[in-house]
Amino acid sequence: MRFVSAIALMSAAVSMVLLGLRVGGAVSFAEPLQVITSGWEQESLVALWERLHGGAIYVSRFDIPYRWSIYNWLFYVSYGAGIEAVVGPLALSDTWIPTVGRLLTLGGVAAGVVLATYSFVAVLGPGRRPLTFAFAVLVAAGPLVGFWAVTTRPDVWALVFEIAAVAAYWRLQGRRPLTAVVVFCLFAYAAWAFKQTAIVAAVGLGLYLLARRRWTPMFVLAATMAAAWGATLVLGPSAYVNSIFMVEDMAVLSAAHGVSVLVNFTSKFVPGLLGAAAIAVVLARSGRLAAAWRDDDALAFATAGILAGALLVAATTPRVGSSESYYFIVAYFIALFVLAGLRSMTVEGTDRRLVLGALSLGWLVQGVAVIAVLSGLAGVLSVRPTHEHMMRNKACLDTLARPLYVADIYLSLPWMTPGTPPFVLGYGYEAMRTAGRTMERGGVGGLIEEGYFAALALPLTTKDIFDGGGLDGYRRAPADCPAFKVFLRAAPPSDKIGG
Repeated sequence: MRFVSAIALMSAAVSMVLLGLRVGGAVSFAEPLQVITSGWEQESLVALWERLHGGAIYVSRFDIPYRWSIYNWLFYVSYGAGIEAVVGPLALSDTWIPTVGRLLTLGGVAAGVVLATYSFVAVLGPGRRPLTFAFAVLVAAGPLVGFWAVTTRPDVWALVFEIAAVAAYWRLQGRRPLTAVVVFCLFAYAAWAFKQTAIVAAVGLGLYLLARRRWTPMFVLAATMAAAWGATLVLGPSAYVNSIFMVEDMAVLSAAHGVSVLVNFTSKFVPGLLGAAAIAVVLARSGRLAAAWRDDDALAFATAGILAGALLVAATTPRVGSSESYYFIVAYFIALFVLAGLRSMTVEGTDRRLVLGALSLGWLVQGVAVIAVLSGLAGVLSVRPTHEHMMRNKACLDTLARPLYVADIYLSLPWMTPGTPPFVLGYGYEAMRTAGRTMERGGVGGLIEEGYFAALALPLTTKDIFDGGGLDGYRRAPADCPAFKVFLRAAPPSDKIGG
């Protein structure tokens, strides 16, 4: 056990080194870095900019400028307030919005490590502190979280609040079971209010209470969560409801994509998966699996959480555009299952050699994989080169007339190309255009044909058409930008063009 703990701590340590280097490449206090830390992070950034400047958060993706906001309300409200509290008193420009947003998420990572450690102790009691801490780091700050640790998205804080809900329940349930459920619901609602798919802890606790036939706490849980969710949806405007349920989206499902997300998850959570599999094998082979689940509340709860998480990822990850962030809370419950299983085996005197061997191998493989990233042999160590690319193109784009369309959603952010509507196109825009969905004034292509834009910065492969709109009303500029062909409007726009 000491050997396992030592390897686990070393693996956790190199994971923290990797996180530190990635933070250094994405955040600077000397200048506001403009980098991309997760797919379509730009959607969150432009929505937060709108909130800071009094604009609407939730809008129709079919209306100009074809953006949308798909996360739940507390994410935008809390991050908006946090950003405003920093940029206002310090008189910082909008260029610092990404930096402040990423630091808010990084604060969630720190809180996640502390709360995960605390929750493991709350559920299992003191003991195995080194391994407990190593799993807390792996769950909240390890390779699975990766660049999500410094991205302006709600995933990390949704995880933190789900973990807080678990910790609160287990700390209180022995003395005040109904109070424990109510406090759990407060944290679980906050998790959902950050990201509407953050329901695994609530469903997991419900399954656990159902299996234990604790009817009153289960009824309180179901009624409280249903009332909180329902009231939010009833009171929220239609644009909000349409956005968080992605009513205006055209979902594309792919089993291959779901498998790819699963493979990414397994490669970034090796010790948890190997340890859990070994525990299940040992308990099943010894005939103790059913008895352990029946007699050990922590093991039963962890199993219920894994089941709830499996249902969520099975329903969501086949959707093209999903990622391993859906596995964050699943990883937490797997870690809890491993720690609970080890405790149960120790109490029962079960042979642990297979489990300890699996954990040793898992932590060793995970540590080697992280070292491979640190040495530049695999993965991405820093996104700093993206900033240099963005600033080279921004310097060129700043010389072009407005309104300007840039075929890059990061360079379309309002502080990257000021003085023009921010056409930060929502995810799936191209697919919806291809499918013939109706956009206001014909989408970007329709606006081009109207002559709305004074200048266009389009992909280097562009010829005579872009987004279905002909470029007859534009002429090539004398010089291009590094990543774009530049077109200038050949004549003033017609009278029908709005501002």
